[in-house]
Amino acid sequence: NLSRSLDEDSFTIEDLRYARSLAGHIALAVANGRLLSKLRQSVAQATQLHAKLDTILSSIAVAIVVVESHGTVTHANPEAVALVDGVHCIDQPFNEFATHAPDFLQSSLRQIAASSLSGTRSTAIARDELSGQAFSMTGSPLPGGGSTIAIQDSTEHEQVMREIARVRRLAEIGQMTATIAHEIRNPLWA
Repeated sequence: NLSRSLDEDSFTIEDLRYARSLAGHIALAVANGRLLSKLRQSVAQATQLHAKLDTILSSIAVAIVVVESHGTVTHANPEAVALVDGVHCIDQPFNEFATHAPDFLQSSLRQIAASSLSGTRSTAIARDELSGQAFSMTGSPLPGGGSTIAIQDSTEHEQVMREIARVRRLAEIGQMTATIAHEIRNPLWA
């Protein structure tokens, strides 16, 4: 009515239907615009969180491998890449990753992956008797399928534990020696 002059006819029912239809399309466009804005914010937040997670995983001194439910590697941090001598294993089957790992780790890695992909958290330790290297591995299932596999070089820890055991044995031998010496000395003084 505002756009019409006084001498023009008022809006007809047909005009009102067109106006209602136009208003519905405008409302839908505004709602879609709001949804698109929220979607962009959510994508920006997800991108930010993904970047933070990548930074965190890259700074950890543990090899982390993320495997999808069908067995494909989707993420490997720098420690994991170094473990397989820099071989690119993203978007490859986990078995490909395991194949490039040191020989003494391969079967344990495959077992951990199979167990965690089936929904069971599992751990293992693999040792190489020749080099003295030891790695501890943990496979954890992810919600919705897939798993993460953490592989940590525990060589130094194993060496420290062996040294502690050796020192304890030496201390026990020293105690036994002191007891025997004391028992031998007692009759001599009597």
